[in-house]
Amino acid sequence: MTDGTSRYCDMTTSGGGWTLIARVNKDFSWVCPSKKNANCNGASEPRARGNLFDSSHWATSVDLAPKTGADSGVSTKPSNVRAYAGAGKFELRFSFYANEADSTPRDDGVASFKTLGTMFSDKSNIHATRNSQYTWKVLKQGSTGKQFTGDMVCWLPSGTAATLGSRGKTGYEGGLFMGDGGSCHLDNDNNEIMMKSHYTSSGNWYGGMHGFLTSGALQVGSKKIAVWVRAVQKKASCAAWKASGSSTNGMYAMTDGTSRYCDMTTSGGGWTLIARVNKDFSWVCPSKKNANCNGASEPRARGNLFDSSHWATSVDLAPKTGADSGVSTKPSNVRAYAGAGNFELRFSFYANEADSTPRDDGVASFKTLGTMFSDKSNIHATRNSQYTWKVLKQGSTGKQFTGDMVCWLPSGTAATLGSRGKTGYEGGLFMGDGGSCHLDNDNNEIMMKSHYTSSGNWYGGMHGFLTSGALQVGSKKIAVWVRAR
Repeated sequence: MTDGTSRYCDMTTSGGGWTLIARVNKDFSWVCPSKKNANCNGASEPRARGNLFDSSHWATSVDLAPKTGADSGVSTKPSNVRAYAGAGKFELRFSFYANEADSTPRDDGVASFKTLGTMFSDKSNIHATRNSQYTWKVLKQGSTGKQFTGDMVCWLPSGTAATLGSRGKTGYEGGLFMGDGGSCHLDNDNNEIMMKSHYTSSGNWYGGMHGFLTSGALQVGSKKIAVWVRAVQKKASCAAWKASGSSTNGMYAMTDGTSRYCDMTTSGGGWTLIARVNKDFSWVCPSKKNANCNGASEPRARGNLFDSSHWATSVDLAPKTGADSGVSTKPSNVRAYAGAGNFELRFSFYANEADSTPRDDGVASFKTLGTMFSDKSNIHATRNSQYTWKVLKQGSTGKQFTGDMVCWLPSGTAATLGSRGKTGYEGGLFMGDGGSCHLDNDNNEIMMKSHYTSSGNWYGGMHGFLTSGALQVGSKKIAVWVRAR
């Protein structure tokens, strides 16, 4: 690092870019090395060492690998942490390990803060709560039957009066803490995954002494805890993230204010997810709870996947329920991801909605963006004319995946392309085989095709994108991606 330190960086988890700022792999050795990991009562070391972020623990090398003695608990100078976090949005990550030698956490959670504020300053106490100063996301939980609520993050710097609730009143050490409770004391709950300790009390070593890990633990026990920080960066597209060195599939922040899943591995990576459907009807008419939409009170414009009602600020590959089971992207944003020149549209079909690997996967490579994904122009593009078609993968045996046609009928325009417009079917994005954007009725062809509306009404039989009344090869999830070439 430019601050003269070296430290472990996690470049794979949830988009990577995590800087390790603290690691604890013993309960007492780092607090009172003279006691050789026994309880610190009677130790000669100053009690300020009970604070993991006390200057006595600032290390020039912060590694994830376990260490012994005083090095079994190390941290980072708070001003350096602030530099790593940046001035704007940042994330704090808490990782808990089943074994101290493990490099993969058992439990992993992230607090995403709106602003740095005075967090990790030398003089200000912070009592931050979930859904107020930050949002909380569990990346992984391997501790079965336990809670991982991340309700509170507290920062009590070394040398300040720890006046936050009962933690300050009883003289417990300062530092960084995360867990559940009404104050920074945090609850005594061995069913809750927390970063919590009681090393000192009212100017003395604490009698019972509860360590961060397993000794006298008042939380779910762990053999190692790691704390990470990263500034929330934004790029214009998944291709831009890929170009900057990101190589892991996952959610990434975009400069347009959205976050979306990026596929960084398939066919060169850099794919930006622009739409996902994992239920046939829930996203169209949530009131019907995934039953056919006939008789639904929702506006029929919702039958178009790219209608504004489905534009999402977070587009994930993971399946969702209700209205979120079908989400898309504002067309002008799609145009920005695609760029002004050559671009590719990818259609992925999944055997199960929870799958991250498609069963069938095809790419249409366009020579120019033109008016595709514009607000006013219909597009009827055909293979080997406006684009070339490549099957990346086909797991549906005995089926066709010709990709003969890609149609774009934006919301609010007259859908006048062939029989699709004449019968009043909904607009949107479609791909498949046929003489018009109606597309053929062929359950041997892999297509993105639907009939939700007809002539100003809900369509009687109603054919969904996936399996309900399917007029194409059935799937449990469809994802659409874009990238500039």
